[in-house]
Amino acid sequence: MRGAMASIATGLAALSALALVVGQGGRFNDFLDLPNHFAPLTTAMGGLGGAAGWALGRRRSRPFAAACGIVALLLGVGLLAPEYAAAPQTGPSGGERFRIIQFNALADNRRADEAVTWIRSQRPDVIVLEEGGVVRRKLLATGDYYVACRDCLASILSRRKPLSDNAAEPRVGWSPSVSVASFADARGPYTVAGMHLAWPVRPRVNREEFARVLSRLDGLPRDRMILAGDFNSTPWSFVQRRYDRQLGLERRTRGVFSWPAERVSHNRLPALAPFLPIDHVYAGSGWRLVEVARGPRLGSDHYPVLVTLAPV
Repeated sequence: MRGAMASIATGLAALSALALVVGQGGRFNDFLDLPNHFAPLTTAMGGLGGAAGWALGRRRSRPFAAACGIVALLLGVGLLAPEYAAAPQTGPSGGERFRIIQFNALADNRRADEAVTWIRSQRPDVIVLEEGGVVRRKLLATGDYYVACRDCLASILSRRKPLSDNAAEPRVGWSPSVSVASFADARGPYTVAGMHLAWPVRPRVNREEFARVLSRLDGLPRDRMILAGDFNSTPWSFVQRRYDRQLGLERRTRGVFSWPAERVSHNRLPALAPFLPIDHVYAGSGWRLVEVARGPRLGSDHYPVLVTLAPV
């Protein structure tokens, strides 16, 4: 039994190390970047598998188990550490607040009433909804919100009436939905954008999608811009790092694990906890971060993410 357990542990460590080695190719090939989205899992599995393989294995197999574990840990920590080292500093909680909820709500959400109750209790200034469906309809029925691009995959609901609403381009096949709305407050105009990208299993399509996102934002001032969406990519992937550079905004959500939440939709994973941070909120230099929080399970396979900002 001990020998079998040692073999399993060593095998897991070897697979994890291999996945992380292959993931380094994501620096120049988006398809090779796919394993990096699961870096927390492979890093933990590699380190624990290597340690167990060393402890339970025979003398001849121990060096291999240890080597696999060390490789997995070194490469995994190399991917994960920058995300937390660059975590934005939060400022004082006093003064004017701006609250935004990012939520892929699931179009046919069966707990829509519960979701609407929680969203309203947070008193957000803006809600960026992907796959809004029944949740969007119920929120609009309250009469408390204006909406930008009502029937789009990504909609913007706001307490303040938009000065302009640039409707999203229609979603055709895998094409993205990008909604943009402009507002004004005592400090002047600001922009809110919402977006939804497809899964990264089709890298070429995702590159085309993101290029269209950038074209929609081209020419808009970035200092008071807020962008939120379901990116379907994690911050330790090289593709998300590229998004960070190209957007010209600071990502304010750092390592906020938002998927999976519940076994609904296409997601049937019996996950005890979310393990992919794929819902992100960005803001320009005209906004100071006050707080980032993950909301509760609300009938979608995504958790909502609540970000509180303050104008500067």
